[in-house]
Amino acid sequence: GTDTIKGVQTPCGEAAETTVVRGAPQITTQISAAETTPGAQITDTAVVTGLGALRAEVAVELWGPYPTRESMTCSGTPVWTGKFTANGDGSYVTDPVTLTTAGYYTYRERILPSGSFSGVETACGEAAETTITRAAPTVVTEVSDQVVAPGTSISDRITVTGLGTTPATIEVELFGPFATRAEISCGGRPRWTGKVDVAGDGTVESEEVTVPRAGFYTYRERIAGTSVITETQTPCAEESETSLAAPLILTGRTEKPRSGKAVATRDAEPEDDARAGSGPRPTSVTYQRLGIRADIRAAGIDEKRGALDVPNNIRSVGWWKDGAAPGGDGSVLIAGHVDSKKNGAGAFYALKTGKKGDRISVTTSDDKTRTYRVTGVRTVKKDALPQALFSRSGEKRLYLVTCGGPFNLRTGHYRDNVIVSAVPVT
Repeated sequence: GTDTIKGVQTPCGEAAETTVVRGAPQITTQISAAETTPGAQITDTAVVTGLGALRAEVAVELWGPYPTRESMTCSGTPVWTGKFTANGDGSYVTDPVTLTTAGYYTYRERILPSGSFSGVETACGEAAETTITRAAPTVVTEVSDQVVAPGTSISDRITVTGLGTTPATIEVELFGPFATRAEISCGGRPRWTGKVDVAGDGTVESEEVTVPRAGFYTYRERIAGTSVITETQTPCAEESETSLAAPLILTGRTEKPRSGKAVATRDAEPEDDARAGSGPRPTSVTYQRLGIRADIRAAGIDEKRGALDVPNNIRSVGWWKDGAAPGGDGSVLIAGHVDSKKNGAGAFYALKTGKKGDRISVTTSDDKTRTYRVTGVRTVKKDALPQALFSRSGEKRLYLVTCGGPFNLRTGHYRDNVIVSAVPVT
């Protein structure tokens, strides 16, 4: 207005005075990691352009897991949904999502159309929006029993980590029997194979398997590799995966098998001593009160007889080389003949007269002598030998074993074993 003109102004926002500059939004995205593992978190960074100062709701979908990149379809139900508000052009980060299962995952974002802007949706399976979650499983196993009797069953306790909630199949192999630990091998055809399906991380038990003969048996497990699972296989002959079907101890007269055919034991070869366990090996044993002094040879398992391979010379005794060495944890097992039909009394003929408190000395290959105190003398049936005789763990102890009880002419065996147990003198 002026002195001669009255002022005038049009209202703000009249339709006739207003134009709409419609937004044409575009979304480009970048996933936080192109490769992940189960348990990892991911996000998506969305860069919105074309909105100007307009405001829009952005819907976010995460699809998966898919077994391959080619199988991504973004149809059905997404594994996760979310949203964020885009206050005009800019960069926005979605909420984090934890991936629990291996596979391919891909994001898709969408802005629905409105009166102010057109709609837009990102394509399914774009490389920038996709991660592969690859499982690298770890398998740890423990056999059900370290020592069992031949004819009984064992199984393997299998603990899997690194799968998350990814299903997988564990292939299980059992190899054996082997006469010594050193001979254990996972080459060739296994004695038994099986499979265990798992739904992801956790602990499962394999099927029970009967071990028919004396010797060592070892498990091996494998998870086959896929596009989203890294192959893994447990080592062969791990102690935690190995079980011993305990041998008999046959140390009297001709020791005929049930077939009636006599079987002669053999003297251990010198190289057997060289192969025997770690630590100083025993070379002689002395039980002074009973007049026992005998050379010691290393002994494995005679698989044909299912018995400890005690030296054929009845004046020598056999140290089970897969047991403990003197000074080490576990059981030092020494077995000797009570007698022979042809050669008379054996090295351990007098063992049954041992008494609690007696002293036993064992000399080792490092020229040291270790002294043990007898804690007990007992007689057990041959098929009921205590598992502790064959243990490689626990308290240090010594067992001297021979045959005893009534003699069976039909089988050629004494019915029982005489066991002298002793502990180190400190």
